Amino acid sequence: MRKLIAAMLVSTVIALPALAHEAAHRAHGVVKEVTAARLVVTDGHGKDTAFALTTGTKFSRDHKAIGREKVLVGDRAVVKGKEVSGQMEATTVELGAAPKPAH
Repeated sequence: MRKLIAAMLVSTVIALPALAHEAAHRAHGVVKEVTAARLVVTDGHGKDTAFALTTGTKFSRDHKAIGREKVLVGDRAVVKGKEVSGQMEATTVELGAAPKPAH
């Protein structure tokens, strides 16, 4: 029984960094580029992060679902993704509220 518990603890300790790494695939900043297949976000330090867009990528603005075509260069965005075959793939793209029109 002790060996089983020890093995479970060791497995958990080994798995935690992998789980934490998966959660770290996130970028927030301003949309620099958007195409049908790719989204690039520039963070506050000027670092660009590129994400592949797929049919499974979910887009929202102000917590309401939108289509990819509504994403514009200059939008503030939080992108969550996962690594697939060595590249980042966006799972969700959350945009801030649309700017209010000028008077």
